Amino acid sequence: MDFFLFIIKKFLLSILLLFLVISAVFAALVLIPGNEAATLVNSGITPELFSKLQQPETSISFFYKYVNYLSGIVQLDFGTSTLFKQSVKNIITFYLPLTIKLALVAFFFQVLIAVSLAWLQFVKIFNKSFLANFMLTVYSIPSFVTGIILILVFSVFIPLFPISAKFWEGDITFVSLILPVLVLIITGVPVYYRYLSENIDTVARKNFVLYARSTGLSESAIFIKYILPNSLFSLISIAGIELGILLGGTLITEILFGLPGFGRLTVNAVLHRDYSLILGCTIFSSSFIVLTNFTAEIIKYYMNRKYFLSIK
Repeated sequence: MDFFLFIIKKFLLSILLLFLVISAVFAALVLIPGNEAATLVNSGITPELFSKLQQPETSISFFYKYVNYLSGIVQLDFGTSTLFKQSVKNIITFYLPLTIKLALVAFFFQVLIAVSLAWLQFVKIFNKSFLANFMLTVYSIPSFVTGIILILVFSVFIPLFPISAKFWEGDITFVSLILPVLVLIITGVPVYYRYLSENIDTVARKNFVLYARSTGLSESAIFIKYILPNSLFSLISIAGIELGILLGGTLITEILFGLPGFGRLTVNAVLHRDYSLILGCTIFSSSFIVLTNFTAEIIKYYMNRKYFLSIK
């Protein structure tokens, strides 16, 4: 019953948070100077429509538009894009799958590599000081620099992978996505490794670990059975945030490799002041972050009740 009530509480808080984000972005877009008319001058609109769009908003019209937009969201209607002249929902669902694929694959390998490095450090195969300094160096390199280096090495000097995907010619292949995924993996591993390494050092000094050693278990068995599960608590929170950000759009990587992803779509919407598309992208991005954090909280609560600091 406590677990069920916890889920309900977190779910309601997540919905409230998402509502506040949508409201704040909607208010900002409506109240800031300028409007969509500025971006439609060269789109063939009539003078009458241009004049109507230029009229200042009143509080009544703002409230009406706000309620009308919220009712549309409930019906999964996010409006029509002035940039693409199509439904916002259709545009987002067209661009989103590629970003989701990149994010999930990168996230899996980020966590896998971070855990593997932490294990190699624990069993003294890698020197802790060297590995920590190396991860700090990798983390300090901007992702676009990492991408450029990979392009120079594996696309120019050693032409193994294409520099960019020719999406509009239907030429996005597995090979063309390897370098983008590598960029995401390289820039993400140090984040998980740092938190995991710190947690492992703390857990390794606990009494139950000393007891496990006294029973004659190998270091690898102790790490897998006791230290790793008890070191994942704070890492799960970080993973929830990082995965949400990845799903919300891998902007720099998508632009660098010419990928038509969700992050690039969001930037184009902002540059063209496509308010309906901006709001739609914001809702999806916020939903990913809220959803991944909600999932992380549920996992943490369950693990805390069932597994943490337990010896079997």
